[in-house]
Amino acid sequence: MQVYRCHIIKHTLLSAGLILGIHGFGFAQTSYEARPESKVWIEGSSTVHDFDCKSDTIGGRAEVPKIAAKDTVSGTAGPEIEIEFPVKSFDCGRSRMNRDFYEALNADDHEAITFDFTGARKLETDSNNNSESYDKYEVAGKLTVSGVTREVLVQVKGLPKEDGAIRIFGAKKISMKDFDIEPPTALMGMVRVHEELIVHFDLLVESK
Repeated sequence: MQVYRCHIIKHTLLSAGLILGIHGFGFAQTSYEARPESKVWIEGSSTVHDFDCKSDTIGGRAEVPKIAAKDTVSGTAGPEIEIEFPVKSFDCGRSRMNRDFYEALNADDHEAITFDFTGARKLETDSNNNSESYDKYEVAGKLTVSGVTREVLVQVKGLPKEDGAIRIFGAKKISMKDFDIEPPTALMGMVRVHEELIVHFDLLVESK
């Protein structure tokens, strides 16, 4: 078992409180955990090829108060949530790429990518013929990468499953330059990683 700054245990996730808190499901101080099939991955590209770095180590903390159902919640009135993704849990498929990824994100000094929830509002669901009925939210929070914090908005979808679990999924495009990260290079600058990355998450969570 690996323990990180906020006592993170592999596969433990408390972010489901975001969806449940907005819905007003009535749970007080409830915690949640992610099933092993949950995942987060980062997609990027370079001047020679595309790449993705995957992790199944997701951690965090949350206090989810019992609140009335509403379409908007804030960090003061709603759930207190922090999610963390340990940098060195990501695998880019090659040892050299892993090393460059860890160095670029300054993993020795800043062990995790973190997201602190500050608020959310429910959005209208897209009209389509999809048989799965999900709810969509715009989530506000503070994203910290390599020790640099920026306020971000992320669109998140929540889909209740028949067995009581909830699927939470979405993606966020970020720029390395926004977090003072210098894109890695190789071969005397002939190969350069593009600064834009897309962070994807697909989580299946259930109450503990």
